[in-house]
Amino acid sequence: MKMGKLLQVIILQIIVFCFAMFQGGFVSWFIFFTVTPFLLYALVMLVWREKIVFVHRTITPAHITRGEDVEVSVHVRRKTVFPIAYAMLEEHVNQPNLQHFRHNTSPIIKIGSFSRNFIWTYELKNLPRGEYRFVGADFYGTDFFGLGKLKATDDSTKSIIVYPKLHPITYVPIQAVFEVGAATTPRSSTSDSTIAVGVRDYEQGDRLSWIHWKSFAKSQQLRTKEFEERQSEVVSVVIDTRHQAQFEDVVELTGSLARTFFEVQGELAYAATDALQHVLHLHHKNHFDDVMHKLANVKPTADASNLRALNTRGFASMLFVTAELTDEDVAIFAHYNCRVICFVLGHNKTQRLAPNVQVQQVTAGNYRKVLQEVTRK
Repeated sequence: MKMGKLLQVIILQIIVFCFAMFQGGFVSWFIFFTVTPFLLYALVMLVWREKIVFVHRTITPAHITRGEDVEVSVHVRRKTVFPIAYAMLEEHVNQPNLQHFRHNTSPIIKIGSFSRNFIWTYELKNLPRGEYRFVGADFYGTDFFGLGKLKATDDSTKSIIVYPKLHPITYVPIQAVFEVGAATTPRSSTSDSTIAVGVRDYEQGDRLSWIHWKSFAKSQQLRTKEFEERQSEVVSVVIDTRHQAQFEDVVELTGSLARTFFEVQGELAYAATDALQHVLHLHHKNHFDDVMHKLANVKPTADASNLRALNTRGFASMLFVTAELTDEDVAIFAHYNCRVICFVLGHNKTQRLAPNVQVQQVTAGNYRKVLQEVTRK
């Protein structure tokens, strides 16, 4: 391809020269001396090797939620000051549909110069939830007539994480002990951090204040204090990923509930039905950021775990957010040793009741008083 362009430029130069020689006169030679610099410039551009020093992307705003607009500024620095008539940048992303959200999908062409630095700015409109990664960029330069082209490639990466939109929810304490007729659901047990009764091996997620520093000084092994058991108020939030209908609403309600309880109680447990064996326990803000990252990437899938696989030990209450609830789900929840509150955004197909299970129908977007509705029941 490049050899063909090179041959084309040389042939054009010969044609212009022959025209001036055979035609003669001021006009012919004026055309020759006018066109020759442009052809020579195209010739040099075809053999020139350009290199990008770095590509830096600035994304505004830094924290993005679903439906927001994003401004992306791409800063490109070249190694040389070779003049470029026109410059164009093509970015590579891990999801091709990201380009569909650009305000202007046509390539952005910059008028070149001797400058080493170029800046491209464009907008991504109404981004959906998810993680998008820029995996490189191609820098193109061309002469005035498009005869000579040069290309430089950069493989630097940058991610955009679009989080689910969180809605305010009025906090209401959910009691772990409640009665339906004569049946009582027991509270789960956890540890009281005021009365230490022993030590055990350190586990990931343990608080720094629980570490037994005296035993660490002796054995150089991290050990954690064990505390006297007390009645727990720890709440777990589980998102149902088995149904595609109203899935974005399910994700937003899950994130809103998780934020509400974590801000008030300072601890929480999170799980998804596609990986019930991996329960994430939240004790500090970094853990909550991990939950938001998971919610940004979660997708509906038919490969869901059996609800019996969830270990509810240590949970006082479980908030199950789903788009569809069935009798089979309620039958499994009836064997849990904690209270289960099912927030249903879609179809409630269950007619079965259980002493420890409560079903709350929720309207999409109307989340502020969902906990108040639970306590009224």
